[in-house]
Amino acid sequence: RASGITNLQLACDAINGTIVRAGEEFSFNTTLGELTNEAGYRNVETYVGKFLKEVTGGGVSQVASTLYNAVIMADLDIVERHNHTYAPSYVNIGFDAEVSFGTKDLRFVNNTELPIKIQASIVGEMLNIDLIGTNNREYRVEILYEVVETVNPGTLYNTMLSDNPAGYKEGDILVEGIAGTTIRTKLCKYTKDTFTLIAEEEIAESNYAMREQVVVDFYEPTTESTDPTTSTDPTGSTQSTSETE
Repeated sequence: RASGITNLQLACDAINGTIVRAGEEFSFNTTLGELTNEAGYRNVETYVGKFLKEVTGGGVSQVASTLYNAVIMADLDIVERHNHTYAPSYVNIGFDAEVSFGTKDLRFVNNTELPIKIQASIVGEMLNIDLIGTNNREYRVEILYEVVETVNPGTLYNTMLSDNPAGYKEGDILVEGIAGTTIRTKLCKYTKDTFTLIAEEEIAESNYAMREQVVVDFYEPTTESTDPTTSTDPTGSTQSTSETE
């Protein structure tokens, strides 16, 4: 969507060219500032916790997630990072970073002895972030993840009349189920020449929520009633989750 691309471009512009000096901390939220319509950010539907809402600046977490991947590959010190409620599709599971001004930030420290420059851009459909600096490290890194736990979604039924205006059919899926997962991400260091493992450390644990699948079921009202005090609810009975897509 154009609104989402606008937000991504503004976020890239805000961090592009930033110099993070040796020992200095970088804050994504501080660098962008508050996301407002006056600053050009658009309202985009995104998850706030488990609920979809219109959010000014929605989607900038994709920029934060891409930056997070560059930072962990550079083996810089992560000070603050949060995973999304549900795993996003634009990065590998366990490699995302959710941001929200005033509550959730992405912060890291340049633990090298020289400055680092952040370059961020959007080219076609690709969002690119590079960290430009001098690599004096005597090792190379690899980031791996493991699935610690998986909770499979159950099924809830949204009961409606068979002549519903939307034309849903029995068994139609209203909300796709999502498995809940716990992911551990670890950084492995290897020698540059022989690729021998030197060290291994856990850098993050991500806990993603499970979302139930919601399926259409039908309610057929009773046309005959022998009890004059009984009436038929013309809307049918409804059971559903509070989430929509």
